[in-house]
Amino acid sequence: MILRRERFKAEYHALPGDFNLYIQGLARQHSKPTHDNTETLAALSADDYKAYLDVKAQHPSALVCFAQNGYFELYGDDAKKAAPLLGTKLLEKTVESHEPIPVTGFKEAAWVAGSHKLWKAGEDVFLSKDGETFKELKGADYIPVGATLEVGAVQCRIDAVDFAADKVMLTNLEVKDHPVQYTESIAYVRGFVEDTGIAIYDTIPKQKDDKPKERSSIREKLKAAKKEQPSRSTAPTKSKGKDIEL
Repeated sequence: MILRRERFKAEYHALPGDFNLYIQGLARQHSKPTHDNTETLAALSADDYKAYLDVKAQHPSALVCFAQNGYFELYGDDAKKAAPLLGTKLLEKTVESHEPIPVTGFKEAAWVAGSHKLWKAGEDVFLSKDGETFKELKGADYIPVGATLEVGAVQCRIDAVDFAADKVMLTNLEVKDHPVQYTESIAYVRGFVEDTGIAIYDTIPKQKDDKPKERSSIREKLKAAKKEQPSRSTAPTKSKGKDIEL
């Protein structure tokens, strides 16, 4: 676990400039200079854009990262929301038979660090590559509300998360008569969530259905059982002979 964290830190800190370097290189390879000597990105084909829209329609609330040219790119409103979280520039990308759209992104090789930057902000993240699901992260799983875990050797319950304020609202469960509520930073609580592993999700209370299930009466059950029984065919009656009459 320690080695995994150190490797993650190395990828995490190396990410911010990657997309900007990619933009510069891709622009030099595929773009044409304009009158004011500015460069633009290579155009997104109409088929790829349609494929992206299909994925986005299936995951409207997620930040959709679409694989292109060795990078995961985000478009439109997703790009506007993701750029400050990733620390990357927001640029324009030409689309065939369509108006230019905002774009940003990160390297495919650094997808762990890139998606983590979006995920730790409480966002749903969906990575799509070659028409298939590459990775899907749910923002609610980053700090699972309702779960219980030990935070600093104290048994606590996670009550709420405020990603904008970088706060997690906790309740100390060890003092049952006088439960104490307090806050910790998201990064601090996340460390204990990772140490607990998937077992933390089993501590979340199951939600009960608000609508009670309809209960059928005994008469309705008997009627249903009678309908399911096969119909009996009446056997033909044989005429009795004198030798078998009693």
